[in-house]
Amino acid sequence: MNFKLKIFLKISSLLLLSGAFFFIYHTFNPSSGQIPFPKCPSYSLLGIVCPGCGSQRAIHHLFHFNISQAFSYNPLLVLTFPFILILIGVTLYNFIFDKKIRLKLLYYPMFTKILLVTVVVYFILRNLPFAYFKIFNPN
Repeated sequence: MNFKLKIFLKISSLLLLSGAFFFIYHTFNPSSGQIPFPKCPSYSLLGIVCPGCGSQRAIHHLFHFNISQAFSYNPLLVLTFPFILILIGVTLYNFIFDKKIRLKLLYYPMFTKILLVTVVVYFILRNLPFAYFKIFNPN
């Protein structure tokens, strides 16, 4: 298979998948129950709000540019969304053009530790029973 055909197939596949993702999350609100979105296993089985709980609803509202509503469902996702988009962009670029571009930030041990501590603290804060911390709970 020649190089141009390979790139065309990769781009076509990615556009189809990302278009379907955008269409589903833009058109259907996960809160409405119109179509069955996956439920969080930790919340369904244990009643514990994980760091990802509310992400589907937050993505829906981000696609509608309703930042404050998205923030109410998952503040961590909204704050990291620009970084996530950059990571996705670099990954897609590497995939399409067979490159090995790396974000140096990801290879610093301190970055990984800070990210891990942030997610763990966020997880703990979301599950504290105090009224002040209910802002972190999407339910």
